[in-house]
Amino acid sequence: MKLSVLMILNAIFALLGGLGLVLMLVKLMAPYGVFLDKGGMFIAQILGMVLLGLSVMFFLARNVKDDQDKKALVAGALLLIWVVRY
Repeated sequence: MKLSVLMILNAIFALLGGLGLVLMLVKLMAPYGVFLDKGGMFIAQILGMVLLGLSVMFFLARNVKDDQDKKALVAGALLLIWVVRY
């Protein structure tokens, strides 16, 4: 898979997740049996805003030509996925 395709897919999924956490948090969490208090909602909305920022970053970085920049973007994305997963 080309890096530009991966960046566009990352941007799309980060955008969808971010919008879901910012705009429809209660509806997004309810099917999982998760009901958040105000503090939990605030933290989840901050995560949604981070995902929205990452979606912009991934979209704008889709045509990066420099190998050093590509390595940095991929390393950052992998670290983000690892941290969010665990």
